[in-house]
Amino acid sequence: MIIEPVQSDLAAFARELGDGWKEGEQRGIHRRRYVRRKPVPRRPSMLDPYIPIIEGWLAAAPHLSAVDLLSRLEAHAPGRFSGHQRRTVQRLVKNWRSKPARQLISSTEITLSVQPSCLSI
Repeated sequence: MIIEPVQSDLAAFARELGDGWKEGEQRGIHRRRYVRRKPVPRRPSMLDPYIPIIEGWLAAAPHLSAVDLLSRLEAHAPGRFSGHQRRTVQRLVKNWRSKPARQLISSTEITLSVQPSCLSI
């Protein structure tokens, strides 16, 4: 089976495109992506009632990991927490630790002093 090359004529190809572009033809690829305008409400977390307790534990011992906090929560509220909430507690600890770091960074001022060098030529 022999396939012969197709002769392409640029002018014929351009005629087939039509004049849709002159009238502002919209294709699927030219549409704006969907942006939700209405805010998505935040779902309440099961940790919300326990956040003051967790923050108290972290203030007393900032070195505690999320796994340690989760085990304390399991002892504090038996049957309410399990290992499935580990990632949620990790996010909470990360946010709690980032707040003092941001405050420290924003409160410090860096002053540079430039001293002229004594070069004798």
